[in-house]
Amino acid sequence: MLDEILWYHTTTINLFLLTIIMSLILPTLYYNRANILVKWSKIFSLTYYGLVSMVAFDGMIMLIVAKRDMGINIILMIIAFVLLIMLEIYKSIELKRYMRDIKQFEDRFRKVFVLVASIEILIISSFILIYSN
Repeated sequence: MLDEILWYHTTTINLFLLTIIMSLILPTLYYNRANILVKWSKIFSLTYYGLVSMVAFDGMIMLIVAKRDMGINIILMIIAFVLLIMLEIYKSIELKRYMRDIKQFEDRFRKVFVLVASIEILIISSFILIYSN
């Protein structure tokens, strides 16, 4: 049972990472179409929050089933979870600014979109590299 939960947790993390990597395509694919970029950014945000909730729930179930104590690894994962949510909130604030004045914030939003996605990929991939042993 523990192996199945670990497999499910690993699968949702990989799906979460794949979703973030796919989101890097959005700013380049819809470069001159602001309304389509806003629409797909909103869809991505909903998918992002769903997957981050699944990963957190899987982690809590894993913690309960494995009967582990709150060690430094678990605390680091919780900090990473909060950081990922804060980065996505920052990106949604930038999206609201972008929707207010598309011409003025166009380049800035694309840079923020790519920067936030890159930081999220670094956070998640660092945990994957640490726990892949």
